[in-house]
Amino acid sequence: MYEEILLTTDGSELATRACEHGLWLADQVGAAVHVVHVVLPEDASDTERADAAIEPVRSSADERDLSIDSSVRSGSPATEILEYAGEHGVDLIVCGTHGRTGIRRLVTGSVAGRVIRDAKVPVLSVTPTAGATRTEMGDILLATDDRRGTEGANEQALDLASALEADLHALSVVDDTGSRLEVVLEAFEEQAESAVEAIQSSAADREVSVTGTIERGEPSREIIDYAERQSVDLIVMGTESRSGLERFVFGSCSQRVVSTAPVPVLTVRTL
Repeated sequence: MYEEILLTTDGSELATRACEHGLWLADQVGAAVHVVHVVLPEDASDTERADAAIEPVRSSADERDLSIDSSVRSGSPATEILEYAGEHGVDLIVCGTHGRTGIRRLVTGSVAGRVIRDAKVPVLSVTPTAGATRTEMGDILLATDDRRGTEGANEQALDLASALEADLHALSVVDDTGSRLEVVLEAFEEQAESAVEAIQSSAADREVSVTGTIERGEPSREIIDYAERQSVDLIVMGTESRSGLERFVFGSCSQRVVSTAPVPVLTVRTL
């Protein structure tokens, strides 16, 4: 599972909450923890603010008896986060989706958006709509299909469910929002069933409990609805795959899920 987890913070309440999710996960899987705070070049001398941003995370890590490496860097936040991850062999990045300004922007225009798009490792993102206190991950929702692009997400979800002894929900959505013939939708449904059956088979090999579901509808809406209906604790999805004709590229389905999910979302980029 994860060995090096990078927490990112700008000192905002949401960033601190995201770090709590990351610290809980690190505690569960025995990962080393890093926390990075990035300041703009013109604010590089403001060490007091930088220390204030990192201190709550460091304090929470101490309470869990977790060792933590902290770093303050100067430059473009997304660039510095990605460079730090590469330099330190990080295998998971944790971030909040909105910063200190409190201005709700599209995730694609935020620091988190670029990190999710460009990171070579999975990214765990937490939105303002995610629960404020719950950090456990007893139920994991995997949004999947039968294309190559979801393989990384599938493996992450299976590994997490096994490591955390969590129940796994495998959901495949057939996009029926366009004007498609029923015979085409039925063909997509068969592909969705194959994808879910493959997850169930892999889960059985790992002694992971899995519930398989096929839905029709607009993919991002169906994923969110399922997460709310089943009270899942985490959504896992790829950022470059297809379900029917809907691309799970960041900027479409995955962007909508990350922006509005009621729980943290783990995105796995296909390289």
